[in-house]
This record gives sequence, C-alpha cells and structure tokens, in this order.
Amino acid sequence: MENYLTYSKEVIETLSDNFEEFEFHFYVQDIGVIISVFLIQGLEMHFQDNEAWRKISEEIALGYQSKIKSAEDKWNVYVIYVFTDKAQKSLKSKIENDKFSSRKIVVDNLHTGISDKMANKIISEKITNSDLTIKVEEAALKVEESYVSSNTKIWDNIPTHKLISGDVKLQETIIEQLKSCQNEN
Repeated sequence: MENYLTYSKEVIETLSDNFEEFEFHFYVQDIGVIISVFLIQGLEMHFQDNEAWRKISEEIALGYQSKIKSAEDKWNVYVIYVFTDKAQKSLKSKIENDKFSSRKIVVDNLHTGISDKMANKIISEKITNSDLTIKVEEAALKVEESYVSSNTKIWDNIPTHKLISGDVKLQETIIEQLKSCQNEN
C-alpha cells in the first residue's frame, strides 16, 4: 500500500500542475480489498471544459493505475468528481457511464472543501456502504421511540394487549370511546 501512496502523490502533483482550477485528494483504504479513491473538486464548467474530467481520468489511469500490480486492486480505483455547484444530468451521466479505466462517481452541490471527514463520508456512502449499519441502527432507535399523542384521552382508550383483533364487541366499544373523545374537542 505504501507504493500506492507514492504513485498517487506523483499523479496528484502532475494533475495539480495541469489543472490549477481543481483541488485533488487521494485516499486508500483496506476493506478486505484495497480501494484507491481520487477526489477532484471544482466547478461544473471546469470539468466540462475540453472534457477535463476525461483528461484527469486518463492521467490517473496512466500515472497510477498502470503501476498497480494486483488485478483486483486495479479494478478498485475510483475517481469521484465533486462539483461545488449543480451538475447537469447529461454531464453526470456521461462521466458515470464512462467505462475507461476507473469507476467514476459524481457528487454535486458540495459547497464545502473536502476534509478527511467529508471524504470518508462520501466514500462510505458511495463506495463501501459502511454507512448502512449506522442508518439501520438509527432507524431501529426511531422505531423504538414511543409516540406521544397531543390528545392523551384517545390513547388511554386503546388497550395495549393484543386480544382485541378477535373481540368484535371490544372493538365496537373502543370505537365508541374514540368517537366520544373526538366530540369533546
């Protein structure tokens, strides 16, 4: 993995010299396989100019990906184009559907700079899906929260036991009690 950092540094330097209007970042993670992620941030119009996004992708393929020995690691190179403004759907589609060398992702409307925290969030959401565990846990907590009604009389009339489904007379009584609560308001 150390070589990957060396290769990426060389590529980032070349890209920074040739594309001053963009900000370049590199992250490498071992998630059972090595994933290499280049994040490039800039304005939509700059990515579109002379297809700069394609030239950046080509430089990453030649200067970084071609040096990787492991076929598995070569397939796990990602280029994430981060637009500070809104991306046109046609450009986003063109970039993400380009099959040359790496997997490409477009993130738009990111008005802040790319910090390590932001990069990890993007990688988690777009590549590793490691954020799903957190989302499932958050959803479980919300399901467990108890609902507090603005009209407690209604909730007081609903039995908490589960035997009401077969008891028609009990159901009718509950409905009448609920109607009376509604009439009180």
